[in-house]
Amino acid sequence: MNKLLTLVNELESFIPSCDIENSAISNSTIGWQIEHSLLTLNGIINNLKLPNPKIFKKKYGLGKFLIFTFEHIPRGKAKAPEVVKPKHFDKNTLANHIQIAKENIKTLDTIPSVHFFEHPYFGHLRVEDTKRFLYIHTLHHIKIIRDMIQSN
Repeated sequence: MNKLLTLVNELESFIPSCDIENSAISNSTIGWQIEHSLLTLNGIINNLKLPNPKIFKKKYGLGKFLIFTFEHIPRGKAKAPEVVKPKHFDKNTLANHIQIAKENIKTLDTIPSVHFFEHPYFGHLRVEDTKRFLYIHTLHHIKIIRDMIQSN
């Protein structure tokens, strides 16, 4: 999971720029993008660690196929669930959440492959698909941050 850890390190490098806004790219700040990515990553990994008694149901769909194939999430098409919408954060909480994310990423390979979490659009995702989603999702927000910085 070195690719995901590399992305989290890049998120960490953006913390000094967390107050930057660029409404031409996003209605949020860079800090919001970082915090949302970390809330998603940490929440999903923590959820994956829990044994899930439900019966796994694979869900097929064109959207999932395209996003997983091209590793690209179109901007502005999906809304973040409330649980991963940042409320309050600052440079210190972002740095703390980065460290938690790094520790969580280290545990991904210890989670039994039959565990899954329920994604609001893609349905049940087993561990391997979850790793892939976390990479794609984090990269999506890093691209937004890069664009915000570049055009600022």
